Amino acid sequence: MFSNIHTASPPLGKRSLGFSFFTGLIAAVSLMMVLSASAEAATPLAGATISNQATANYKDSGGTDQVATSNLGMSIK
Repeated sequence: MFSNIHTASPPLGKRSLGFSFFTGLIAAVSLMMVLSASAEAATPLAGATISNQATANYKDSGGTDQVATSNLGMSIK
């Protein structure tokens, strides 16, 4: 019934989708590897004090701006 339906062949000179996808994947992975190497944190010196404190801003049920601050966390390495 459908034996005489012909489909057009892809144009010559065009890259296939698989090749483009593979090339893009290699480029993306390479870029992630280069950028992740520069994102490493420096190790603090021995005896250094490390502190951390969180702050959150919000509006209460009356619409007033509020600020909540956590306790100061410190550690000596």
